[in-house]
Amino acid sequence: MRWEDVRRWNAEPLLRAYDEFLLREGTAETAGQDLFRMAGSIVSTGETATALRTRLTELRADSDLIEALLSDGVTALLVASQGVGEIEQHVRECYASATEQGLVLHDDGRVSIAESTFARAREQSERMSEEYGYSMPVEHTPALTIAISHRISLEERIERLLGTADDVDTDLATALDSLADGNASDTAVETSQLTPNQLPDLSLLTDAGTAAEVRGVWDSLDATTQQRLLEEHPEVLGNLDGIPFQDRVTANSITIDETVGEIDIEIEDIQQQLDELDLTTITNRADAYEYVNTKNDLEGRLDELIPERDYLNSLLAPGSGAVLFDRDNDRIIQVMGDLTQPADEVITHVPGTSTTWESFVDGSVQNIPQYMVETGAEDGQNVVGFAVKDGPWVTWTGERSNISSNSMQELGDRVHSFTDAAGLENSFRDAETTGTGHSAGMTVLSGAEQAGSHYDNVISLAGSYTVNDWEANPTTEYDHMQYGWDAINAVDVAKSNTPHQMTDTFEQHHFEGEPNRFWIFPRGVEHHTRMQQGPATNQEVLDQIYLEAMN
Repeated sequence: MRWEDVRRWNAEPLLRAYDEFLLREGTAETAGQDLFRMAGSIVSTGETATALRTRLTELRADSDLIEALLSDGVTALLVASQGVGEIEQHVRECYASATEQGLVLHDDGRVSIAESTFARAREQSERMSEEYGYSMPVEHTPALTIAISHRISLEERIERLLGTADDVDTDLATALDSLADGNASDTAVETSQLTPNQLPDLSLLTDAGTAAEVRGVWDSLDATTQQRLLEEHPEVLGNLDGIPFQDRVTANSITIDETVGEIDIEIEDIQQQLDELDLTTITNRADAYEYVNTKNDLEGRLDELIPERDYLNSLLAPGSGAVLFDRDNDRIIQVMGDLTQPADEVITHVPGTSTTWESFVDGSVQNIPQYMVETGAEDGQNVVGFAVKDGPWVTWTGERSNISSNSMQELGDRVHSFTDAAGLENSFRDAETTGTGHSAGMTVLSGAEQAGSHYDNVISLAGSYTVNDWEANPTTEYDHMQYGWDAINAVDVAKSNTPHQMTDTFEQHHFEGEPNRFWIFPRGVEHHTRMQQGPATNQEVLDQIYLEAMN
């Protein structure tokens, strides 16, 4: 595989081919179902009728094979387009890195040191001689030794990228050769042979592999089959990467509606228990304590359930929903905006320490994406926003402690899985992407980048440190925002890789905070929590986020 070829790779032709294969696969599927119905409609028992049924069955088998081959083609093209798209991005990053590091990346893949770097090295050598009387060879100057180190790293990255490109090319060629030989996969054969009222085994989707491979299987099913699967297995398909986001919202809406019903029953039961509490049964102090404690417990539970029910009902409204909903395992990704139309901007918000299920119920973590969606609509822009919490989130201590880079990387891997699935959305093909991280959410977001996620913009909102070995993406714009002195700045004492300190990477936006308390103590905690709040207390920051993301 040669760099001069790989640097020109473009996923767009593969996506067009994918669209065409998908259309043809649907046509073949319809033809097969029509043949099945025609064969079934012949009820005569004569020789002619039997021959006709046999011929129609043979034609249906031929149609099923064509459908299966096209289904495999759909999957292969989708997987390849995703791989080529990632390679495209890495190629851009390689060129950007070369420019940033004083190197020249040639069209044949060679990396050389730029003349401007040599000039800087000669200046350093002359300055050492003039100022210290020490004749430093040019090849020993910091400018040249650092550039040589960067060159070696870039050459290694290019070599790895060419290896990845070779794998993508080989996998697609193998898949296309198999299609040309008429060999369809077992999964494609099984889905192609489904009768109009037959549902496939759910394992065909759950065991398909990557998100792109899941999407390939899903795309091979007709709309009626898809809808029936969503209705019968909403708790699985609503949370399965590779299922289209709009379908996941549909599935999770079923689960949410059922959950609301369960909450309504519990609320009714609690209210009945409250109605049955009888003051006249109190005959002593122990009875009084029991009465008060029971009443407080029941009312406390109501105070939890009623807001949650209202929040879940809001997820059932147009323009809202969840692409991940697993109440028992504390997993939720809320979506805001219109998934059915091409998006201009996609924003992923990662909240910080102590974010819980209740943080979604009270609306405290949705302010950033919700503001982006609403302001974008006012400007005629379709912005789609997500608030992400895939499982129990960042804590102060324990296995998910915010001081553990490894733990934050594990959460970042989950965010990357979501980002990877979002990359399959047809409506997101031409969208710009922004990631925002509040507090330790910035650490998690950097972990997602480390795992392979790419954003056009990354915005630290009073963000904490970046994970170990994190490197800024040369094609990403980075910004850090905070009010006055923020409590997160105390992390600077122990960590050197905080957005507040990395002024060469993160453009700094500092907003006027509240006056110090008692003329001495800064309002660091208030400043910190304010960064994630809504327009009433955080308008200036929200406007700046919108400006950075949309420009």
